[in-house]
Amino acid sequence: MSFAPQELEAAALALSRTKRAELARRLIESLDDEDLISAAWKDEAQERVDSFRNGSVESVSAEDVLREARAVAAP
Repeated sequence: MSFAPQELEAAALALSRTKRAELARRLIESLDDEDLISAAWKDEAQERVDSFRNGSVESVSAEDVLREARAVAAP
């Protein structure tokens, strides 16, 4: 059975707020390729670890980060 996009939209908008939110979540999830996303994050994490280990990025202590953030946020 096939529905026109306008019919699907009308039916979806007739749902309760909770049901629309669930439908939206499921539709968005259907667009994601979990394996592709997981692989991309794994690659990104490995690149960051490699950069740290080979010294191409400098680490910053949590205290320094928080001190700078507080200084920027202070009026």
